[in-house]
Amino acid sequence: MNNSYNKEEIEKDVRTRPETHLSTPSIGRIYLHMTEVAFEIAHEFVDLRINKINKEAGTFWSVIRNLFRTVDYQHFVDRTHTIKDKLNKLRNEIEHAPSDKDSAEEDFAVALQEYVRALSRATDILLSKTDFLARKARSAKAPRTSYAEFQAIIKDEWASLQECQKTGDRLTELNRSAGENNGTHHGQ
Repeated sequence: MNNSYNKEEIEKDVRTRPETHLSTPSIGRIYLHMTEVAFEIAHEFVDLRINKINKEAGTFWSVIRNLFRTVDYQHFVDRTHTIKDKLNKLRNEIEHAPSDKDSAEEDFAVALQEYVRALSRATDILLSKTDFLARKARSAKAPRTSYAEFQAIIKDEWASLQECQKTGDRLTELNRSAGENNGTHHGQ
Protein backbone atom coordinates (compact mmCIF):
# COMPACT_ATOMS: atom_id res chain seq x y z
CA MET A 1 0.00 0.00 0.00
CA ASN A 2 1.55 3.28 -1.13
CA ASN A 3 0.70 6.32 0.98
CA SER A 4 1.17 9.70 -0.64
CA TYR A 5 1.82 11.34 2.75
CA ASN A 6 4.68 10.53 5.06
CA LYS A 7 4.42 10.76 8.83
CA GLU A 8 5.84 14.33 9.00
CA GLU A 9 3.36 15.65 6.41
CA ILE A 10 0.43 14.06 8.26
CA GLU A 11 1.58 15.57 11.56
CA LYS A 12 1.93 18.97 9.88
CA ASP A 13 -1.60 18.68 8.49
CA VAL A 14 -2.94 17.83 11.95
CA ARG A 15 -1.16 20.82 13.55
CA THR A 16 -2.30 23.40 10.99
CA ARG A 17 -5.83 24.63 10.54
CA PRO A 18 -7.47 24.75 7.14
CA GLU A 19 -7.65 28.24 5.61
CA THR A 20 -11.44 28.35 6.09
CA HIS A 21 -10.91 28.71 9.84
CA LEU A 22 -9.21 32.05 9.28
CA SER A 23 -12.23 33.62 7.60
CA THR A 24 -14.99 32.14 9.77
CA PRO A 25 -15.12 32.47 13.54
CA SER A 26 -14.66 29.20 15.37
CA ILE A 27 -14.24 28.24 18.96
CA GLY A 28 -11.32 26.10 20.01
CA ARG A 29 -12.02 22.62 21.30
CA ILE A 30 -10.60 23.51 24.69
CA TYR A 31 -13.31 26.15 25.22
CA LEU A 32 -16.03 23.82 23.99
CA HIS A 33 -14.76 21.16 26.39
CA MET A 34 -14.66 23.64 29.29
CA THR A 35 -18.25 24.62 28.44
CA GLU A 36 -19.32 20.99 28.64
CA VAL A 37 -17.60 20.72 32.02
CA ALA A 38 -19.33 23.91 33.23
CA PHE A 39 -22.73 22.56 32.22
CA GLU A 40 -21.99 19.21 33.93
CA ILE A 41 -21.12 21.08 37.13
CA ALA A 42 -24.32 23.11 36.78
CA HIS A 43 -26.32 19.88 36.54
CA GLU A 44 -24.65 18.67 39.75
CA PHE A 45 -25.55 21.99 41.41
CA VAL A 46 -29.21 21.75 40.33
CA ASP A 47 -29.43 18.10 41.35
CA LEU A 48 -28.07 18.91 44.80
CA ARG A 49 -30.14 22.04 45.29
CA ILE A 50 -33.47 20.77 44.00
CA ASN A 51 -33.44 16.99 44.03
CA LYS A 52 -31.53 16.51 47.24
CA ILE A 53 -31.77 19.50 49.57
CA ASN A 54 -35.28 20.70 48.74
CA LYS A 55 -36.72 17.18 48.68
CA GLU A 56 -34.89 16.11 51.82
CA ALA A 57 -35.32 19.27 53.85
CA GLY A 58 -37.42 21.86 52.10
CA THR A 59 -40.97 20.60 51.71
CA PHE A 60 -43.81 19.87 54.11
CA TRP A 61 -43.72 16.16 53.30
CA SER A 62 -39.99 16.03 53.85
CA VAL A 63 -40.50 17.46 57.34
CA ILE A 64 -43.03 14.71 58.12
CA ARG A 65 -40.78 12.04 56.60
CA ASN A 66 -37.77 13.37 58.49
CA LEU A 67 -39.53 12.92 61.84
CA PHE A 68 -38.72 9.23 61.42
CA ARG A 69 -35.14 9.55 60.18
CA THR A 70 -32.25 11.99 60.35
CA VAL A 71 -31.25 14.10 57.36
CA ASP A 72 -27.49 14.16 56.77
CA TYR A 73 -26.97 17.89 56.31
CA GLN A 74 -23.20 17.50 56.51
CA HIS A 75 -23.43 15.40 53.33
CA PHE A 76 -25.01 18.44 51.61
CA VAL A 77 -22.14 20.63 52.83
CA ASP A 78 -19.57 18.13 51.56
CA ARG A 79 -21.25 17.85 48.14
CA THR A 80 -21.44 21.63 47.86
CA HIS A 81 -17.71 21.85 48.67
CA THR A 82 -17.04 19.30 45.91
CA ILE A 83 -18.98 21.43 43.41
CA LYS A 84 -17.12 24.55 44.57
CA ASP A 85 -13.78 22.77 44.14
CA LYS A 86 -14.71 21.75 40.59
CA LEU A 87 -15.70 25.33 39.77
CA ASN A 88 -12.43 26.68 41.17
CA LYS A 89 -10.47 24.20 39.07
CA LEU A 90 -12.45 25.16 35.97
CA ARG A 91 -11.95 28.90 36.64
CA ASN A 92 -8.22 28.27 36.87
CA GLU A 93 -8.24 26.33 33.58
CA ILE A 94 -10.16 29.13 31.86
CA GLU A 95 -7.73 31.75 33.16
CA HIS A 96 -4.74 29.77 31.88
CA ALA A 97 -6.21 28.77 28.52
CA PRO A 98 -4.32 29.83 25.37
CA SER A 99 -4.66 33.54 24.73
CA ASP A 100 -4.33 33.77 20.91
CA LYS A 101 -8.08 34.02 20.36
CA ASP A 102 -10.03 35.62 17.55
CA SER A 103 -12.92 37.95 18.48
CA ALA A 104 -15.54 35.16 18.39
CA GLU A 105 -13.45 32.97 20.66
CA GLU A 106 -12.77 35.94 22.95
CA ASP A 107 -16.54 36.59 23.24
CA PHE A 108 -17.06 32.90 23.98
CA ALA A 109 -14.32 32.89 26.64
CA VAL A 110 -15.84 35.95 28.32
CA ALA A 111 -19.31 34.35 28.30
CA LEU A 112 -17.86 31.16 29.78
CA GLN A 113 -16.10 33.15 32.52
CA GLU A 114 -19.30 35.06 33.33
CA TYR A 115 -21.29 31.83 33.56
CA VAL A 116 -18.75 30.13 35.80
CA ARG A 117 -18.58 33.26 38.02
CA ALA A 118 -22.39 33.31 38.34
CA LEU A 119 -22.49 29.60 39.12
CA SER A 120 -19.71 30.08 41.66
CA ARG A 121 -21.69 32.87 43.43
CA ALA A 122 -24.78 30.65 43.52
CA THR A 123 -22.67 27.81 44.92
CA ASP A 124 -21.26 30.11 47.63
CA ILE A 125 -24.83 30.90 48.69
CA LEU A 126 -25.73 27.20 48.63
CA LEU A 127 -22.65 26.44 50.71
CA SER A 128 -23.69 29.04 53.30
CA LYS A 129 -27.21 27.62 53.27
CA THR A 130 -26.11 23.99 53.69
CA ASP A 131 -23.62 24.94 56.39
CA PHE A 132 -26.40 26.78 58.24
CA LEU A 133 -28.68 23.72 57.98
CA ALA A 134 -25.90 21.43 59.24
CA ARG A 135 -25.18 23.68 62.23
CA LYS A 136 -28.91 23.95 63.00
CA ALA A 137 -29.30 20.16 62.77
CA ARG A 138 -26.48 19.66 65.29
CA SER A 139 -27.97 22.13 67.75
CA ALA A 140 -31.01 24.39 67.51
CA LYS A 141 -29.20 26.88 69.73
CA ALA A 142 -25.93 26.87 67.79
CA PRO A 143 -24.43 30.31 67.17
CA ARG A 144 -25.59 32.06 63.99
CA THR A 145 -28.63 29.81 63.47
CA SER A 146 -31.49 32.26 63.89
CA TYR A 147 -34.16 32.62 61.23
CA ALA A 148 -33.03 36.22 60.55
CA GLU A 149 -29.52 34.97 59.84
CA PHE A 150 -30.90 32.30 57.52
CA GLN A 151 -32.86 34.97 55.64
CA ALA A 152 -29.68 37.03 55.29
CA ILE A 153 -27.86 34.01 53.85
CA ILE A 154 -30.45 33.36 51.17
CA LYS A 155 -31.61 36.92 50.40
CA ASP A 156 -29.54 37.02 47.21
CA GLU A 157 -30.20 33.41 46.23
CA TRP A 158 -32.93 34.14 43.68
CA ALA A 159 -30.89 36.89 42.01
CA SER A 160 -27.86 34.59 41.76
CA LEU A 161 -29.97 31.84 40.17
CA GLN A 162 -31.37 34.31 37.64
CA GLU A 163 -27.83 35.44 36.80
CA CYS A 164 -26.88 31.78 36.24
CA GLN A 165 -29.84 31.43 33.90
CA LYS A 166 -29.02 34.62 31.98
CA THR A 167 -25.33 33.87 31.55
CA GLY A 168 -26.08 30.20 30.84
CA ASP A 169 -28.53 31.15 28.09
CA ARG A 170 -25.91 33.41 26.49
CA LEU A 171 -23.27 30.70 26.67
CA THR A 172 -25.67 28.12 25.26
CA GLU A 173 -26.43 30.37 22.30
CA LEU A 174 -22.74 30.96 21.61
CA ASN A 175 -22.09 27.24 22.03
CA ARG A 176 -24.78 26.39 19.47
CA SER A 177 -23.38 28.95 17.04
CA ALA A 178 -19.89 27.58 17.54
CA GLY A 179 -21.14 24.06 16.93
CA GLU A 180 -22.76 25.15 13.70
CA ASN A 181 -19.66 27.06 12.58
CA ASN A 182 -17.28 24.31 13.62
CA GLY A 183 -19.54 21.65 12.14
CA THR A 184 -19.42 23.28 8.70
CA HIS A 185 -15.63 23.21 8.75
CA HIS A 186 -15.36 19.61 9.83
CA GLY A 187 -18.03 18.20 7.55
CA GLN A 188 -20.48 17.46 10.34
